[in-house]
Amino acid sequence: MNYTAEQKQYNNWLTERLLEMAGQHNYMFDPDDFNFVAIRDRIRCYYKSYVQTARKRGLKLPDKKGVKAKLQAASISTTEQKKE
Repeated sequence: MNYTAEQKQYNNWLTERLLEMAGQHNYMFDPDDFNFVAIRDRIRCYYKSYVQTARKRGLKLPDKKGVKAKLQAASISTTEQKKE
């Protein structure tokens, strides 16, 4: 499947949250090796592998309606946070 704008927006939001949480726990990523894009890509690779493995094992994955609802909720949440 193609990487949609909604997926990119969700992944950016997820990466921002990860960096915020890491900062709250005094964890710093090495800026030479882990810029924002590198961290986001690592997250994407992890979940891509997770989904592929789950499909091979026949595990049930969330349906597209549930995923789309989460993407929309993340989009609304990000928009509201930027307004504040």
